[in-house]
Amino acid sequence: MCSNCGYPEVKNYWADLPASHKFNTLRSKLERVKKLKVVLGQYGLSCDDDGTGFNIQVSNKVGRTELVRDLENLWEQVESMLGKPVDPLDIRFYDKKTV
Repeated sequence: MCSNCGYPEVKNYWADLPASHKFNTLRSKLERVKKLKVVLGQYGLSCDDDGTGFNIQVSNKVGRTELVRDLENLWEQVESMLGKPVDPLDIRFYDKKTV
């Protein structure tokens, strides 16, 4: 259990790189956040995951910040914050520099 967020630790999350090297998980999380920032920025949202906890912070421009545990919960929270559905795979959010 994380003393900061209260979430239980998630081992071998499907979106993380294999844990054969201790830095793979952190590298995977940082790359994921880099890509999420591109998509969420199009909606006026931002996200952060410094790799020290088991959650991702999602924020809007007026200061509302929510903690989410994983990607599934992230998209649910984003849609709740926006009040509309979001397609994270929409090709218009990506170019060769960000993917």
